Amino acid sequence: HRDRDIIKQQSETQVELERANKEIAFQLQTAKRQQELIVEQRKIDIRAKEQEVLVQQQEVKRREQEQEAAQVVPAKMAADAVAATADGEKRKLIITAEGEKERAILVAEGERERLSRTAAGEAERIRQEGTAEADIIRLKGEAQAYAIKATGLAEAEAMRAKAEAWEQYGRAAVTQLIVEKLPEIVANAAKS
Repeated sequence: HRDRDIIKQQSETQVELERANKEIAFQLQTAKRQQELIVEQRKIDIRAKEQEVLVQQQEVKRREQEQEAAQVVPAKMAADAVAATADGEKRKLIITAEGEKERAILVAEGERERLSRTAAGEAERIRQEGTAEADIIRLKGEAQAYAIKATGLAEAEAMRAKAEAWEQYGRAAVTQLIVEKLPEIVANAAKS
């Protein structure tokens, strides 16, 4: 009887261990998929931001051509300086935000690895991994929110500075420029 009880207990322990291993594997696979989804969303966000920057660059180029056609050289130089400063600030904030985001991701992933190694094979490991994954998602979200906020602030500052530079030209110069460049603008729009 005693040997049979020992064998039965060993069998139950093995079944419980296999169940725990399957649960851990499922948790790890879920966490991996969540990370992949976050990476894919970030790629989509980057592509959208690149398109937005391209549109802004085309708008800046169009405005620069209008300024040069009106031969408002001092105002153009001032606008270029303001735009360059604003764009530099924007790039600096974006780079800082991206660096913070990457650092937060690395810290969170390191923490998850540490918890996975120290809690291997125990039920506590499942709880700790859940907490680590939640922290990873939270830290990634915070880092992404910081990057988006910094990008938005930098772009808003760049647009405000450019708008101020445009105010210096005066309405008469802009109206004259539009009248002179209207045929070219229409022709370019038709080509697009």
